[in-house]
Amino acid sequence: MKAPLIACAVFSAASTAWGVSMTFENTTPISIPSSGTEGIANPYPTSIDVSGLSNVTDVNVSILGLSHTWPDDIHVVLEGPTGASLYLMSDVGGGDDVSGIDVTFDDEAAGAIPDPGPLSTGSYQVSQSGLAETFPAPAPSPGFGGDLSLFDGLDPNGTWKLWVLDDAGADSGAAIDGWSITFEADSTSVPAGGSSLILLGTGLLGLFAGGKKLRIGR
Repeated sequence: MKAPLIACAVFSAASTAWGVSMTFENTTPISIPSSGTEGIANPYPTSIDVSGLSNVTDVNVSILGLSHTWPDDIHVVLEGPTGASLYLMSDVGGGDDVSGIDVTFDDEAAGAIPDPGPLSTGSYQVSQSGLAETFPAPAPSPGFGGDLSLFDGLDPNGTWKLWVLDDAGADSGAAIDGWSITFEADSTSVPAGGSSLILLGTGLLGLFAGGKKLRIGR
């Protein structure tokens, strides 16, 4: 069994001066209710702790290894450390089976997930259709509208939460292998807990800080 990785941060220098891109990932599997049932995923929520960032200018979110027999049943809400929240996905993707796909939500993507599908590995804008489901407490209840720019400029440090709900029981729920969140920022600092530097190769520097492995590349 794959050991859970609570927060692995990976970042590299952006093409603009002093900009960085930093990805935090949680690889703990998320179980979606099985055939004949509906309801919340387990865990609920799944979380990622973020530290060491400032001046965030862009936020992207990836759902990793999604499998389901009816993607249209899946509803996903992202909640940031400040309490701001956003529907990432609702009543989209159609009814064709998906298995082990990676879905990235990115404001710069070409378009949203089509309501009738099909859904495949790729990058999409925030995808909202149908009705905004009421997630059981303690989840937030954001309405439809907006995109990931909601989080630009807000303090990104703290706990980010992903809330997943299956709103129909006729088809087989399955699983998500994990999720990640990527930040574009003007600057970054080493997370609390001390650090040590290890040279990994030409143009690549490895850094361990507070139990988190960071890779810095040009």
